[in-house]
Amino acid sequence: MISKSGTTLEPSVGFKLFREALYKQYGEQAQKRIVAITDPKKGVLHDIAVKNKYEMLPIYSDIGGRFSTITPSGLLVAGLVGADYKQLIEGAKKAKADLFASSELKKNSAYTYAALRHYLYTEMKKDVEIAITYEEQHEYLMLQHRQLFGESEGKSLNSLFPTYSVFTTDLHSMGQLYQDGKKIFFETVFSFEKANKNKLKLKNSEFNNDDQLDYLTKKSVNQLNYVACEATKQAHASAGVPIIEIDVKENSAYGFGYLYFWLCVATSVSALLLGHDPYNQPGVENYKQRMFKLL
Repeated sequence: MISKSGTTLEPSVGFKLFREALYKQYGEQAQKRIVAITDPKKGVLHDIAVKNKYEMLPIYSDIGGRFSTITPSGLLVAGLVGADYKQLIEGAKKAKADLFASSELKKNSAYTYAALRHYLYTEMKKDVEIAITYEEQHEYLMLQHRQLFGESEGKSLNSLFPTYSVFTTDLHSMGQLYQDGKKIFFETVFSFEKANKNKLKLKNSEFNNDDQLDYLTKKSVNQLNYVACEATKQAHASAGVPIIEIDVKENSAYGFGYLYFWLCVATSVSALLLGHDPYNQPGVENYKQRMFKLL
């Protein structure tokens, strides 16, 4: 169970139901199957863990949820699913070393990204940022991008609206809007140089070319994806859409650690440029308080 306070309703209800099911299935042995990742000193979940002698890992009070991936909150889960969490940490450490080496805009890519976002929002009046990936495996990274910027900047009626798309899937539902719709947005395209590329190649048809696709013979699925990416960037740019492209060198635990830390720095700087505190989210408490009243 991961919760700083143990009072956030949605995960707390999930934990309640799951804990009851665990004890029903395993009896007192269920105690060994529960790990509480929570505030190390106080809170409902902390007290439950102490009372029941559950294994406990810390979430420190000065780290917000969206910035907690490289803490026990994310690292334990990464380890459980077989990811190399040590390499994830090493990637984040390298990003820290690179980014903290210089605050000069030209030498700090995270600062540059934050400055570009700020310019597009304040000077070019682009109110929406669409983060784009051409790799389905990276959809949750796009969700993380959305949360980082959404919670850090969404204050005082003065912020970009972050969203995302997975291409080419979304080109068949949103492509028309992106091409010919009102240009209130810019695109940030994430390109992964070493993604787990599909090496499957097309061959001559076994059905006398009745699908009329023999012109693609010997081309790989990965090549088709690359061409779609280039064609889409050209088409959208020709329609007046500003495009930022972020090249990610490593598609690995190390690469994710580097990119995540990089995004955290970019988020912090971008929010500060708008005059916002990057590390709070007072608006979230509004719905929570109303929810408790309604219940």
